[in-house]
Amino acid sequence: MQHNIRIEITNYCNKKCAYCFFKDLLSDKKEELSLSELNTILDYCEKENFYSVALQGGEPTTHTQIDKILNILTSRKFRFIIFTNGIFDTRLLKNKDFAKAQYYLVNYNHPDTYDNIKEWDLVDKNIKQMIDKKMDVDLGYNLYEKNPDYVFY
Repeated sequence: MQHNIRIEITNYCNKKCAYCFFKDLLSDKKEELSLSELNTILDYCEKENFYSVALQGGEPTTHTQIDKILNILTSRKFRFIIFTNGIFDTRLLKNKDFAKAQYYLVNYNHPDTYDNIKEWDLVDKNIKQMIDKKMDVDLGYNLYEKNPDYVFY
């Protein structure tokens, strides 16, 4: 039996989405799970045979040590999933550990729901690059509008 655990690695997000289940807990003051705390959680996971981790937040890619977190997970042989809004620096796509995620769940909403077109363009660009790199990308579309517009591709 496969066991999974979700770990909120930051309470900060680079968006303020109306539909977010976590929005009441988000903070403008960025707080992050330390590497020491992560290793303590992973020690527990190994003891209890949990070898699959879902990284979430806030926005997990905003963690200042996301590269080190991904390296710890891969070096300790954990499978991991990344929940993201897709608004992250494209340099992260060059990280060999980022590429080892089991899959990525990316919120992909109508362009009008973004603060500006550059945000949506970045999400779109990141998704296309992930697909080109053969990364397993799942898209999430959030229904929270009364009359949503599904045509935006």
